[in-house]
Amino acid sequence: GGMNQVNLRTLLSYSSINHLGWILISMTISESLWLIYFMFYIFMSITIALFFNYFKIYHMNQLYSMNLSPLCKFFMLINMLSLGGLPPFLGFYPKLMVINLLMSMEMYFITWVMVMMALITLFFYLRITFSAFILMYPTLKWLNISMSKYFYSNILLSTISILGFPLIF
Repeated sequence: GGMNQVNLRTLLSYSSINHLGWILISMTISESLWLIYFMFYIFMSITIALFFNYFKIYHMNQLYSMNLSPLCKFFMLINMLSLGGLPPFLGFYPKLMVINLLMSMEMYFITWVMVMMALITLFFYLRITFSAFILMYPTLKWLNISMSKYFYSNILLSTISILGFPLIF
């Protein structure tokens, strides 16, 4: 469902369905693992939602035309990759914990299915980020967003999300 979406909220809801599958699997195998996964997911979702709310981004073309600051665009798109579960970022860590526990319980088939479904979700996040990095549409002249305290809190949350994986160990 997320392959041909242009609405970012709908895309995030399809991604949430994938994360719900990971949470349900972790609920069945561990009493505390699902809570850890859920906390990581809430953190990443809030970070993305704050970015989308701050810049009033609802559709793909708005994401592509966001030429305010390359650094800000970088942080937003890297957070989307973290939400997708790309390995060096924070969003991969809870999936890695679930995979390790599933492999230790010798549940190979369900692990394979979960990883394949996560790769599909990661594919449409990668497609969005590559397109947004490559395509640069002209900025609208009436779009003037000042940097407020909310912007800097988004940057702080993004930094934690990007650097969170090395900080865990």
